[in-house]
Amino acid sequence: MIKDGEAMQKLLEASGIEYYTMTASETKHRIYVNDPDGNEIELVEYVPEYALK
Repeated sequence: MIKDGEAMQKLLEASGIEYYTMTASETKHRIYVNDPDGNEIELVEYVPEYALK
């Protein structure tokens, strides 16, 4: 879980790291990157009203 999705996107862009995003009702930001081994990593900032279940 991340606290600032916009800042994370700016950091990824500044570092030249490719990523893509998706939307979902429970999240503000859902960012996907691949590590050097090709594993997909999901970075999520939830909306304040969402309670993790």
